Amino acid sequence: MKKRKPFSLYKRGEIWYVRMWDNKAGSYTPGKSTGETDRDVAAVRANEMIKSGDIKPRENNPLFIDYLLLYWTEKRGLTPRYQKSIIREIKKTVIPYKGFKTLRISEVEPTDINGFSTYLEKNELRAATSINRLLQNIKTCLLDAYSEGHIKRNLSDGKQIKKKETKKRKRGELRPQEILKLAELEWPDHRMKVAVLLGCFAGLRRGEIRALRWKDVDFQTNYIYVRQNYTDIKDEKGNPVFFPPKADSSRKFPYMIFPELRAAVLKQWEETPFKKPDDLILPNVWGVNQSNDTIARGYLPLPDTAIKRNFSKMLEAIGISKQEQEERILSFHSTRHSFTSFIDMSGPNKTGMSLTGHSTREMFENYSHANTEAVISHLHAANDYLNKFRRRA
Repeated sequence: MKKRKPFSLYKRGEIWYVRMWDNKAGSYTPGKSTGETDRDVAAVRANEMIKSGDIKPRENNPLFIDYLLLYWTEKRGLTPRYQKSIIREIKKTVIPYKGFKTLRISEVEPTDINGFSTYLEKNELRAATSINRLLQNIKTCLLDAYSEGHIKRNLSDGKQIKKKETKKRKRGELRPQEILKLAELEWPDHRMKVAVLLGCFAGLRRGEIRALRWKDVDFQTNYIYVRQNYTDIKDEKGNPVFFPPKADSSRKFPYMIFPELRAAVLKQWEETPFKKPDDLILPNVWGVNQSNDTIARGYLPLPDTAIKRNFSKMLEAIGISKQEQEERILSFHSTRHSFTSFIDMSGPNKTGMSLTGHSTREMFENYSHANTEAVISHLHAANDYLNKFRRRA
């Protein structure tokens, strides 16, 4: 059998290109420009490119679509539903695209991804928001490929991959009067009311609310410690797996200076049979481990769907119909927006960011140095701000 050279050179116009022989694949890799016009200089440059990994064998340089699918299949820390939706979208939209059929991960350029999004837009296969969500998933994967050395520059950085323009919709939020009505509302399942008030008066995310334990609450100081998050991930035995809060936004502040929140959490303490420090404040006492039909040790957190369903019904109970909820774009996350809104009205932005635990690591770190005393003063100011609405009520 004829022994092949490790690489071959060929010319396009005035420029020499190099391709590497791949014994496993039994074929050459795609060609890559050496940037040289002299053949001997191009040969030296080709050797350098192979040694530095600019050209990879096919087994170390998978197809882009294979890499993308494997990345999201193996990615940890996602809710099963969210992970399945991403994989389903990749299989339905990305894999059939002809421009990606033979594209290797090392060859990906912004023009490839931008061409794909333009194709989707022109053929009306996806709305702008859906395209942008898909592009973000691709960029996340490309960042991983860059960190692993598969591509030589960070394609996820800056504006190389262009987002589609979308009409911004104002985020839904509750008015102070409506928050106070929710606080006064008697609800058959008190756990649901506590979940809603933790969003309204402490700005906690759903996962943070579901992961809250009794050792995270101090009735003497009114402090709530936000230390963990739950995203519906379970271990092989069916027990919940907890992660740090989003973007490492762990925080501790006396959120229970709001009397409505303190009263609700205190009532939950009095009514619950689960009072150990590690017990969840809002356990799903009916949560069953599917592997052996027994209640999982430590109990499962309150179901996400139950929280969202009850929140909608609670809004109806205070006079906000389902139609109005849709028009105002009200969802459970609106409780966090509402907290942020009246916090913003009560003090400087810097201390407000610390109270909410900002959504990105960079933004959170920018504000995490805020003086603790100033942040707590801001919290008291927010409580005082609500007094005028309490008096009206």
